[in-house]
Amino acid sequence: MHQSFEDSASTIVRHPPEVKHMNALVFEHRGRRIFDTAGLEPLETVAVIRHPLAWLNSWYRYRQRKEILNHRNSTAGISFDEFVEAYLSDQQPAFAKVGAQATFVTDKEGDLLIHHLFQYERMHHFIKFMNKRLRTSVDIPLINQTHDINIPLDPALEAQFRGRFALDFQIHAALDEGPLSFG
Repeated sequence: MHQSFEDSASTIVRHPPEVKHMNALVFEHRGRRIFDTAGLEPLETVAVIRHPLAWLNSWYRYRQRKEILNHRNSTAGISFDEFVEAYLSDQQPAFAKVGAQATFVTDKEGDLLIHHLFQYERMHHFIKFMNKRLRTSVDIPLINQTHDINIPLDPALEAQFRGRFALDFQIHAALDEGPLSFG
């Protein structure tokens, strides 16, 4: 996505990953002041989240790449059920440490910190919003899609996942009617 809007950006963060993928809480505590002290207009935050099962399955598939075959983050030779089991464990192995979407967009109490939140499965809302804000006309090719939310997963594991990450499911469901905007 970010490549599609690069020409309209005044600042692009590509590296290091922990800055590029900074969650909203860290941005509010550390990142925002960089922009505030520069005398810029107040920044608005924007995020896109996907269905939690599709999101987790995307991480699973991403970590099956040949490029990381023998790396500790590789999920090669591991079933999706085993990946979810490891993700739900208290002592997550490296390959299962992928965070959670809700913690990316909320504070410690679970309140949203993002000004504009969109659902990945309804990307057209995000594209329309960004094109209007940036006065441009960009079309984003959808890649890495999970077309079928009915991802094969042991029902007991799915129930555990839904219980432990209920906030992720609640936030995603709140976007079923369209994007959320605050502030």
